[in-house]
Amino acid sequence: MCPGLADDRFMAVAVAAAVPLLGSTCPNPTVGAVLVRDGEIISTGVTQPGGRPHAEAVALAAAGHAARGATLYVTLEPCAHVSPRGPSCSAGLIEAGVARVVVAIIDPDPRTAGDGVARLAAQGIAVSVGCRAELAGALHQGFLTRLATGRPMVAASDDGNGFEAPFALGQGETFETALDRMGGEGFSRVWVRQGSPLALALAGRGLLMADRAADLRVSLADLLPPADPAAW
Repeated sequence: MCPGLADDRFMAVAVAAAVPLLGSTCPNPTVGAVLVRDGEIISTGVTQPGGRPHAEAVALAAAGHAARGATLYVTLEPCAHVSPRGPSCSAGLIEAGVARVVVAIIDPDPRTAGDGVARLAAQGIAVSVGCRAELAGALHQGFLTRLATGRPMVAASDDGNGFEAPFALGQGETFETALDRMGGEGFSRVWVRQGSPLALALAGRGLLMADRAADLRVSLADLLPPADPAAW
C-alpha cells in the first residue's frame, strides 16, 4: 500500500517512465525512479540500455544538489552490492542526502534482498516498501521469474516489442534446457510469435506466460492524468 495519494501517483510515474525501455536493459531489470521535492518532480531516471547506469544513478545525476532532502520513488529496491560496472545505488542515495525512499518491491537478488533498504534505514533515511507493488510486479515480471526459477519468462507477441530476444532452441536442446541456457545468459523476457507452432508447443508444456507488462499502459492511463509528464 502507498502511504498517501501523492506516493501512489509518483510511483505510477516511475513505472510509466520505465515501460518504454523494457527489453533493452538486459541483464538488469528495467527500473524506473523519480525524485520529488515539495510535491514536484525534479528528475526521472530509468535503467539504461545494457543495464547501466541504474535508474537511481540517472535520477541523482539529473537532480544534482537538489536531490538532498528529496524523496525517491523507485520500482525495485536500490541495489546494495558494488559491481565492476558501478557502485551500489543505496550508497549513492546515502551520499546524495536523500531524505526518504519509497520502494515498490524488494529486489530478490541475493546480493540485495532487503539489504538495500536496511542500509538506507540505518543512515536515518525514511523507507516505505510496497507502494504500487502490483504495477512494479508486472513491470519486473521477467526479472522476478528469472530470479525465482533461473529461467526467463517466455510470452507470445506479434512483434517482440519490449522483449530482449526471441526464444530459440539450440541443437539437441529441449524447451526446458533452452530456457535454462537463456536464463544463465541473463535473459529475463523472451518471446515467440503469437499463434505460432512454437507458441502452441510451449503453452502445451505450461511454459508460456501471459505478459503482464502488456496491460501496464491501460492501468497507468487510469492513474495518470493526461497532463502528467509521464503520460502517453
